[in-house]
Amino acid sequence: MEDDAKKGALLSVMQPAPAVLPKLTRPKLELTGTDIRKVKEEGERRDPVAGKSLREDKKEPTTIYIAAKDKRRLRLLAASEGRRVNDYYVEAVNDFLEKHADRLPKL
Repeated sequence: MEDDAKKGALLSVMQPAPAVLPKLTRPKLELTGTDIRKVKEEGERRDPVAGKSLREDKKEPTTIYIAAKDKRRLRLLAASEGRRVNDYYVEAVNDFLEKHADRLPKL
C-alpha cells in the first residue's frame, strides 16, 4: 500500500498537469432572420452570412473556372487593349450585380 502511495506521488510530480486554455467567447449577435439594417445600425461590422469582418474597400481573392478558349480570348483582348484579364472579371461581376440589384437586400 505504502509503495503505491509513493509511486503515485512520484508520478504526479513527474507528469505535468494538462494546460488549461482560457475560454474565448464571441459576442452574440442578437438577430432574427437576416436583418442587415440592424447589424449596420448597432455598429456591428460583421457579415451575418459568413461571420467575417466587412471592409468594403478590401479586395478578396477568388477562383473561377472558365473554358480554356475563353481564357485565351480574354488574354488576347487584354493584350490588345493594354489591360489586365482581372479587369474583365471585375467588370463582369459589377455588371451582373447592377443587373440584379433588385434582388439584393436593401441597406
